[in-house]
Amino acid sequence: MKPPLVSVVVPVYNGEAFVEQTIASVSAQNYRSLEILVIDDGSTDNSLAVLSAYPTEVPLRILRQQNRGVAVARQAAVSASAGEYVAFVDQDDWWREDKIAKQVELFQADSSLGLVHTKAAYYDQSSGAFVPPINSSAAPHELVGHCYERLLMENLICNSTVMVRRSAFDAVGGFDLSIGGNTVADYALWLRLARKFTFAFLPEELAVFRLHAKQGTWQREPMLRAELALLSNEVSSAVRRSPQMRQRFAGLEEALGIAFLDTGNYSAARSSLMRAWWEDPSLRRTGLCLASALPSALVERWRRSRAKRPIRP
Repeated sequence: MKPPLVSVVVPVYNGEAFVEQTIASVSAQNYRSLEILVIDDGSTDNSLAVLSAYPTEVPLRILRQQNRGVAVARQAAVSASAGEYVAFVDQDDWWREDKIAKQVELFQADSSLGLVHTKAAYYDQSSGAFVPPINSSAAPHELVGHCYERLLMENLICNSTVMVRRSAFDAVGGFDLSIGGNTVADYALWLRLARKFTFAFLPEELAVFRLHAKQGTWQREPMLRAELALLSNEVSSAVRRSPQMRQRFAGLEEALGIAFLDTGNYSAARSSLMRAWWEDPSLRRTGLCLASALPSALVERWRRSRAKRPIRP
């Protein structure tokens, strides 16, 4: 019996520095029933030239669109794909050679699965070394089975580790294209899949997440705002009032307030930090609220004394 086709979706925007390694890692998979769909999202660098010149034994299609964001790009590539399964990998990440084979094996053994994700390794481009995860307390292994409620509390899934069943993807309507930018459209998809299907996790570092200065992970403010908006629309009023969800919103508001402080938007910072305190009061949040109310010169001095910390992917 012919093994099922896996469609690999690679959105690219000005990715000339890293995308060749990404494609090479897909081509090197020991699972050979693959197609690669690269969707160029209006790049202005030499990404297309790099991709066009790359010799791959795996069928490679290059699609193009005007710059409309990563969710639109991924959706366009999935729509053009033919695979029974769809795997996502970002232009700056790469895979271990047995990733696809191990995920397909899990899918083939359990027809209820809608998504299989894996553990990720983290590689720091500036130091040229593997480093601990951004979120050291993350427990992606908890997102298995019927995990919608757990997923609501935190997005622990790294996009480049994910494979989805195409029929499940279609059943939930694919990506929400109203979510703009490099924000939380993937998280919104995971939530919709978790409502209807089960998840599985492979506790092996089968994907590598590259940390570098230009990636969207560092764009904290738009990502946090989008995550707050997503959860506000996702949860019922009763769930919204639960202690766990109040803590969830408080954590996001606190992180957003600090992001506003980092960009010098002190008025917005005070508003977010006050909302965080209202949701879940603590001494830390009291201190942050007081700090945000200081004269701007003092706030700026405090802000510069902090080391900026990224949110997890």
